[in-house]
Amino acid sequence: DLNNPITPIYIDHFSSLPTTTVSIETNKLNYWAFALIFFPIFTIFGNVLVVVSVYREKSLHTITNYFVVSLAISDITVAA
Repeated sequence: DLNNPITPIYIDHFSSLPTTTVSIETNKLNYWAFALIFFPIFTIFGNVLVVVSVYREKSLHTITNYFVVSLAISDITVAA
């Protein structure tokens, strides 16, 4: 009876379509989450290399490089 709003209507041919769509969307989100984990890690690693290299090498102790180190430290805090 189609006039009764409580009667369920079953469509067998399209029952798996929403599940497939959700699965594809979940996989896309997993790739983005994977990428968003590694970008901050690489950012922190690269900026730590800048700070360590200026700290250890005496010839890099200049005002300009101190400014670069301060930018690297602020970038580390943003990435963290």
